[in-house]
Amino acid sequence: MSTGEVPALLINASGTPASFGKAQTIGETAVATMKTDAAVRWDYFTVPELNTLSQVAAPQGLVQRVNGWWNRVGINLVAHPAATDAALLVVAAKFAAANLAAFRAETGLTEDDMVRMFRAQQFITHFTPHVIAGGTPAQRDAAIAAAAPALSAAAANVAALGFRTTDLRTYIVNPGPNVEHRQAIGTRALFTSALGQRLRNAMTDDSGFKLGRATIQQTYDAVSNAPSGAALTDAERAQATAYVHNHGAGSFHNVAGVVADIAANPVPRHPIPPANRFVVEDEYVGNVMAHWAGP
Repeated sequence: MSTGEVPALLINASGTPASFGKAQTIGETAVATMKTDAAVRWDYFTVPELNTLSQVAAPQGLVQRVNGWWNRVGINLVAHPAATDAALLVVAAKFAAANLAAFRAETGLTEDDMVRMFRAQQFITHFTPHVIAGGTPAQRDAAIAAAAPALSAAAANVAALGFRTTDLRTYIVNPGPNVEHRQAIGTRALFTSALGQRLRNAMTDDSGFKLGRATIQQTYDAVSNAPSGAALTDAERAQATAYVHNHGAGSFHNVAGVVADIAANPVPRHPIPPANRFVVEDEYVGNVMAHWAGP
């Protein structure tokens, strides 16, 4: 049984795990859970302290400012594509020369974090065209080899990020790999903010069980209370809860959209497409349901 902090096993580009605890909760979600669950909140923060932390994590707060810089880096890399790893570092250095002071002031992050953003965006550029639907380890490895051939700029970037074969096998089947990296950079920024260490303590106390249980319950309630949520079967509500817990609403825009997709598409297609997947076709949802036991 996992104990301690239980960080996400998947390595991402930020240098900080995207999620912690048995329920693999990200920083933004942890703050939102404590804001609406007094029993959990009082274990870690006073109301004024949590209000301060909520303002940091709120729309237009720290995480949104980090997301804004994430988008700016992506736009800059599109405008100045880097054909080699050395060229990528030059592009990042030029961007830092013009923007590092503002980046530090708005996010509390460092130049190394900015470079990691560039590497993450470069990784997405290299790997997204080669994403496959599921596949055996051999098929995934073939797709990885196509995305990052030996001695290529993509391979150099993968090495610099420290990604392992197991990480790449996950990213090569994920049509939205930016989510993991972006969320992790947001969590990293939250941890470096005032009260950040206390937030990490809350996310990892009792191996994250207290906070994780409250988070999953809130997500389940949101699914059940969404339009048509009550009409789902127990298994379908579990699928929706798993999807929202791991991805948020994603391309479905809100919880109601996730519920509607499950109601309309209860059976996976064969083969599963690499993009525009149904909720029931999501790999994380499949892994959760493989261990799910109904009431």
